[in-house]
Amino acid sequence: MKLVNSVIGLAAAMAVLPSCVCFCAEAEYEAPSDIEVSVGSCEIDRSQLSGDTIVELPVSINNNCGFVSLNVLFELDNRLSFAGDYEVAAKAKKLTGVNIYNCYDSGNTISACFEVSGRSRFTDNGEIGALRVSIPENTPAGEYGISMPDSAGDFEVMIFTYNSNDAMFGRECFSALNGGSITVTDKYHEDQSDSGSNEEEHNAQQPAAEAEDTGEKAPAVTTAESKTTVTSSTSTAAKTTSTVSSTSSDRSSETQTTAAVTSSAETSSADEVKSDLKKGRNRNMFAPVLAASLLVIGAAVVFVVKKGGKSK
Repeated sequence: MKLVNSVIGLAAAMAVLPSCVCFCAEAEYEAPSDIEVSVGSCEIDRSQLSGDTIVELPVSINNNCGFVSLNVLFELDNRLSFAGDYEVAAKAKKLTGVNIYNCYDSGNTISACFEVSGRSRFTDNGEIGALRVSIPENTPAGEYGISMPDSAGDFEVMIFTYNSNDAMFGRECFSALNGGSITVTDKYHEDQSDSGSNEEEHNAQQPAAEAEDTGEKAPAVTTAESKTTVTSSTSTAAKTTSTVSSTSSDRSSETQTTAAVTSSAETSSADEVKSDLKKGRNRNMFAPVLAASLLVIGAAVVFVVKKGGKSK
């Protein structure tokens, strides 16, 4: 009887021993390393904002060692907010869902726990979910950050590599938690600003161009290009002034020459008049002499005639 009891006890001990050995071996999980989790970024223009606009940003994992549960945190800029009850959605088919917890009363920081069904492990890399963010319609242009903190309140980054508390690891297993951003642009006002700048530049260049055409000196402008234009305009003005001076000199010379010619002509005319008057006077003086000569000749003829008559 004692022998039977001993055999039964030994068999029971041997039956229990393997399970203990297996349990101890299962508890020795190696800590993973170099896990990277990141959230993406996006850009949206203010013209696309209508009410509270919701955008989805991808959540991805790299160097995935395999997990049954992954807990990460997201913190938004104060101008942004999470989209209601669907802050984070699971995208990978093997994931059953995401459990969401608010870390603070402000609602700008949440803890998102990605879950895998049963005892299976998720080992894929790439996109595992989508972070859904709401952008108010009156959000001004700018860049708004989305960070991934190590911890917030009672929540922290964790990964369960197996379905056991002994397979739970913390922040030391992650090499990077990369945050993202949402950039809000305002292209309409940017285009208006660019148009105004181009118009101001055109208005600044116009006086220099007009000065170059007219030869006048343009007002001083601070740009190097405008300074060059002013120098060119000043040089052109100097050349124009020189030309005008030369022309004035030529005109003055012509005027003097014309005056000299006119004076000479007038002098010649006066001399000719005086000569004519002198000739007239000579002619007038010659007439009495001629008349007297004729009278003398006539008297002589009469005398000869008379004398001749007497000789007959």
